[in-house]
Amino acid sequence: MAKPTLADKDFLTPTEAAIFFGLSRRKFYKLLEGGTFDFMAMYGERKLIKEIIYS
Repeated sequence: MAKPTLADKDFLTPTEAAIFFGLSRRKFYKLLEGGTFDFMAMYGERKLIKEIIYS
């Protein structure tokens, strides 16, 4: 079974989201440090980016 592409995933890690949007990881992580957002889902301590923002 082939790995799903970033566009096919329901949730992305911050690193995957930065790659998907063409942003630097440093700037994207800096944005996420500002708090919680509607496009973010917390899984324990991990921050995940919801599919709705990139669809």
